[in-house]
Amino acid sequence: EKMSSQNVALCVNGFSKVESLLGNRDLWELLGKTVTSSAAQMSPQGVSNCVNGLSKPEVLLEDWPLWSTLRRVALLLLDEMTMTPHNLGSCVTGFSKVPLLLDDRELWGVLGKTSQGVLPLMKTIDLANCASGFSKIGFLHAHQNLWATLRGGVLFMAPQMNPLDVAS
Repeated sequence: EKMSSQNVALCVNGFSKVESLLGNRDLWELLGKTVTSSAAQMSPQGVSNCVNGLSKPEVLLEDWPLWSTLRRVALLLLDEMTMTPHNLGSCVTGFSKVPLLLDDRELWGVLGKTSQGVLPLMKTIDLANCASGFSKIGFLHAHQNLWATLRGGVLFMAPQMNPLDVAS
């Protein structure tokens, strides 16, 4: 209750990297409720940390109030064009792990169009995160412009990509 929304997002980011904590239902339910009530006050970095981090513990994947809130805030930030390419890549990665959102054409349409627009500003990890996340969304497979843009980005960045980015 006394933590700022940014510090909550940092906790989510950090805790999500500790394998032994991913099964701690009480911790994740508390963080999920806290994020649901404070996401609107978060920075784009905080939102992307939460989307990516909260998609890791299975206990939260069916939490509609949490994901509908993060979805709404992310769409608002994308509309305001305040997300960096790195924030975008983290959101694509996180949202692609949430079964409740896999058929959300509005969300994926905005994420796809935004990624095409910021591709020249992306680092290799951001491009890899977008390609990997978009590949999990069945209805995006037919969007030739999206894949042509991502393919062009990969061909351009290939010499700079590390093996993990290539694998993604």
